[in-house]
Amino acid sequence: MILNNIAISLMQAFKQALIYIPLMVGGYISISLMKLPDIALESAFSFGAVLTYCVLVLIGNILQPYALVITLGMSILGGIVVGFLVTSFSIKLRIPHLLSSILTVGIFQGLSLLMMGSSNRSLYGISNNLELSFYSIL
Repeated sequence: MILNNIAISLMQAFKQALIYIPLMVGGYISISLMKLPDIALESAFSFGAVLTYCVLVLIGNILQPYALVITLGMSILGGIVVGFLVTSFSIKLRIPHLLSSILTVGIFQGLSLLMMGSSNRSLYGISNNLELSFYSIL
């Protein structure tokens, strides 16, 4: 029983690590390697999560075998959109990078609130096979 609880706790910790590793790698690349203070990572992470939530609500039980692939794709698409906007502000409008990051965070936090309708939503009532898909990958 104790070993079962430890195994469940380790699996939950591993899942959370898989969620936050891309954020840490992005922060490391932008701050350490490129020497740019990029705070748009926060908005890219949250906007990807909002897009994922919206897609999970929309697909419901229709595309269950592909739910994991679709949600990963939408999360990546959210990061691409945020990165494109920050780069456009910096290069095309010639706004300093830190200021364009601050503007992007404000824009996408507001857009996320608009898309979700409130600050937090639960996926509790939505039936999906993401748990099964996650365990099948491992």
